[in-house]
Amino acid sequence: MKPLLTACVPTIARRESLLSRLLFTLTRQPALEVIVATGDAPMGDKINAMFAAARGRYAVVIDDDDMVAEGYMAHLASGLQADYDFLGHDVLWLEDGKFAGIVSHSLNGDPSWRTLQRGPSPKCPTAVDVARSVPFGNEYTADRPWSIAVQQLARRGGYLPSPLYIYDHWNGHMVGTSPDDPRFSQPQREVGTWPYAREAVTWLAL
Repeated sequence: MKPLLTACVPTIARRESLLSRLLFTLTRQPALEVIVATGDAPMGDKINAMFAAARGRYAVVIDDDDMVAEGYMAHLASGLQADYDFLGHDVLWLEDGKFAGIVSHSLNGDPSWRTLQRGPSPKCPTAVDVARSVPFGNEYTADRPWSIAVQQLARRGGYLPSPLYIYDHWNGHMVGTSPDDPRFSQPQREVGTWPYAREAVTWLAL
């Protein structure tokens, strides 16, 4: 059966601990395809490859050091059955594990992201044909131009007022996913090894 949503997770080998924590939750979600892109390719190249490989009706990018809410797909189910180009929702923002705010993403939100009521984000489900139509860049802020382009292309949007994505920002270990990024050599946060079904994941080596 074709999945409703494809979760695209770019990662590097040194973040295996963080990745296992995320996959512990993702691999337990129904109707969710999980693709993980590993290797030394830049993040944008990984995201574009995962968008191209996605079998879901929608695609979402989930950073390997972030998390999703329990019952993620159950909360998204009704919206994913609708004919939306973009399905927005809230993002719980943490700084070093402490509450920092709620960021809302919707099709009609602020395209410049200067407020917490923001336009589209790759962290929210986007119709896969729309997601693929905008190449993802390799610069650190590549999500901004991608989101602006998606906002211009998308015709119909939905919004769920629930914090379904947990942005777990840890400033001490703010690292890149490419060897070209000077932060690449910084130590990684250890969160232990979380069990997950490796065979439930599609792995792309780039």
